Amino acid sequence: GQGEPERGEDATGGRRWLFLEYVPGTEVRNCRMPAWHAAVRWLGRMQGAFAQHGDALGRASFLERHDAAFFERTEMRATDAVRHFDPMLEPRFDRIAERYRSVHALMTEQPKTLVHGAYRPQNLLVRQDSDPPAICVTDWERAALGSTFFDFGCFAYGFESPELDHLWSSYEAGAKEYGMLVGTLDAARPFLECIYLHRIVNWLAHSVQHSYKPATVERLIALGERHSETQAA
Repeated sequence: GQGEPERGEDATGGRRWLFLEYVPGTEVRNCRMPAWHAAVRWLGRMQGAFAQHGDALGRASFLERHDAAFFERTEMRATDAVRHFDPMLEPRFDRIAERYRSVHALMTEQPKTLVHGAYRPQNLLVRQDSDPPAICVTDWERAALGSTFFDFGCFAYGFESPELDHLWSSYEAGAKEYGMLVGTLDAARPFLECIYLHRIVNWLAHSVQHSYKPATVERLIALGERHSETQAA
């Protein structure tokens, strides 16, 4: 419209640049395990580096906050979505949501650092022609200030011991390079279970937007019930 800045300029007339990089890489999900370990080691280094700048991160208004309101919004969207697909599923989801509320409290009390927000193997590219493999992380639109365990939980979802233990060791080694101690996997397990449950509730929250099939929503409900039982145990 009239009076708006031209493309490439900000409101004050200053020029802005957008730099794009072509990365000839492969998604981590299509790679062998050394690339997966390189990815979690990169994650540990990234979090360790940014954990030293908590004040600056706190001032970054463009970052999402993984606070109680964030988890409450996710729960409300999921409730509306389940009701949209099948009101008969709502009582089952209500029991999941009751357990999910304990996630709100536990996750918001954790030490904070920069969180990618969707640190999943399909969002990570690896250049395997370098040693060690070079990691390029894409899709930062969900970047946030949140728990140090959030991204590892997203990445390692579905893994069990002993593979999970090995991934944790690589993550821990990366964090130590920047002086960040992440503790033992046994101590982190309750938080990882929280993140696993959050992932399911978040999938439900986006189920209408992504046109999930009713059968998929019901499978997510069943999966959420199993994770709720794990948390309660």
